Amino acid sequence: MTVFDLVKKNMRKNISRYSLYFFSMIFSIVVYYVFATLQYDQSISKVIGEEMRLQGIFNASNYVLLTFIVVFIWYTNSFFIRQRKRELGLYHLVGIEKRTIGKMIFYENMLLGIFSLVVGILLGTVFSRLFVLFLLKLMGLSLSITLTFSLQAVLKTAVVFLIVTIFISFQGYFIMYRYTLLDLFQAESKSERVNKMNSKRSIAVGVLGILLVGYGYYLSSGNIVTPNFFLIVAVVLFSVIFGTFLLFKATIEWLMGLYREHASRYYSFANMLSVSTMMYRIKANARVLTLITILSATTLVAVGVTYSSYYNTKADARSMQPYDYTLHSKNAAQDFIDVLHELDIQSNQYVYHIVKHSADLSDFRFITSGYYGDGERISFLDEEEVRKNGVSVPALSANETVIFDSMAKGKVFKPSTGKTAAVPLKESEELALKVIKSEPSLILDSESAGYQFVVNHDTFIKLSKSGQKQAVYVFNTGDGNKQSELTKNYHQIAKEAGESRTSYYDVFQAGLMSKGLFIFIGGFLGLVFLMATGSIIYFKQISEAEQERKRFEVLRKLGFSVSQMMSAVRKQQLFTFGLPLVIGILHSLFALKVITNLTGESLIVPVLIADAVYGVIYFIFYWLTMNYYRMVIKRL
Repeated sequence: MTVFDLVKKNMRKNISRYSLYFFSMIFSIVVYYVFATLQYDQSISKVIGEEMRLQGIFNASNYVLLTFIVVFIWYTNSFFIRQRKRELGLYHLVGIEKRTIGKMIFYENMLLGIFSLVVGILLGTVFSRLFVLFLLKLMGLSLSITLTFSLQAVLKTAVVFLIVTIFISFQGYFIMYRYTLLDLFQAESKSERVNKMNSKRSIAVGVLGILLVGYGYYLSSGNIVTPNFFLIVAVVLFSVIFGTFLLFKATIEWLMGLYREHASRYYSFANMLSVSTMMYRIKANARVLTLITILSATTLVAVGVTYSSYYNTKADARSMQPYDYTLHSKNAAQDFIDVLHELDIQSNQYVYHIVKHSADLSDFRFITSGYYGDGERISFLDEEEVRKNGVSVPALSANETVIFDSMAKGKVFKPSTGKTAAVPLKESEELALKVIKSEPSLILDSESAGYQFVVNHDTFIKLSKSGQKQAVYVFNTGDGNKQSELTKNYHQIAKEAGESRTSYYDVFQAGLMSKGLFIFIGGFLGLVFLMATGSIIYFKQISEAEQERKRFEVLRKLGFSVSQMMSAVRKQQLFTFGLPLVIGILHSLFALKVITNLTGESLIVPVLIADAVYGVIYFIFYWLTMNYYRMVIKRL
């Protein structure tokens, strides 16, 4: 029998093990290839615009993806080799040389890698247009483009993954030279060894794990925007990560021990078999489960934040541009009204008179760096006019003001309420205005009005004598079908009037393009990460299924049915897959709560969607694992 005969035989025998690894590899290569295609395709850059710097963005994304893929391939390959050490030892025992066995492993890895690469590039080429259409849809662009075949993308993908495959294959080749024959046969028993804790130490470590995670949650739920911000974040991360490790290492075992001692329902076949196995497996795999949980939580946070940013694009654009169109010239405003009549577009028109004035805002400073500074560009608006234009403001006295600040939604900036703005007037006179309310929105866009303070009518008249008075004409329109043509006319009118203006639709489209691009990248990277973490759990479970084959044989001889054994396995696997899922989601929810408090953005809907997708992916891996266990048990 030749080396290639052994390779073919082994690959056929292990096809069920390799299938999910093969699928994960192909999906990763498809994503990498599509990112490379988008990086090099000029038609995409022309449609989206050079200012998006697509090459740099997709190149950076590919580096992140490649780093994770290398770690994933290295881990899974090492895992597969560990599981085959006894098989490799048998080959050596019957007289096959180490060099020949090394070649066999090398060829297996090379064939698997090259086949994955070819299939991945072919699928990437076929579906790349679909990926591009999806990207354009996310970016709000309804365009038809011709995506050309990119030889650069093919070469980049092929070279990168061939290097990775060759490296991993050589790692497999030298495996035989690192172990003795005895080590190969004892690999399974060594990998199963777990240090035992005495009961008192187990309880202490278990309680410590709960306390550390709880302390991390407690710190993150408070106001972390202090001068010690980075120290608090470091403490939270350490508490949650190390606490999670202790949860898997000791806390779960301790809690299950309590269940075993005090629960009358424990004394059933399914419970006894599943609980005893889970106590051992979770403790043995504590580091892997901790890594998967933290990585899953990090991925969920990243995807949740990215999607929430995209989800809130419209609200963010409106917070920056409260009105659809803004002009400063009366003649330009009249020309725009004429265009509205020509296009038969209904609109609501308002006029604001603002006074631009300097003021001392040192009382408004940001905690770590100057957000408000002395003599910033500030606009004062008349309380009566603001209320007349439909904006609700409380009644103000001569020395009171309401500040409209879109940055006041979160906890990053100090609350403005209660602060005092010192406004210098003529003849060394100074007006002290106390902020009685801070609204997390703007009346006019910041480009037109800067920081916006609403004051009493008499105060506004007084300020207009020493400040620069200006009229601002704003419009809200209602016909979405003609917005493109109207916006084009708007820019032409503003240009002729010597104004550089940005409409709400410009801001919305720019936000949609940038955030759509990032959710496209973040979504696919998140899918790759979650599939890889799910695959790692799956690989470990099918390996444990093989290790438990003898125990299943004994149980079958004792008269236990397939359904009874599967009931025990079902509880065990629900716990194995469900625990990282639940703890990962819980970690991500607390992290996202912190981000919500800091930014003031609503993350509920995006987070629920991301968690649902995460749950579906893990359920698929759970279902595949159960099918594998069922196959193993039925063959006995």
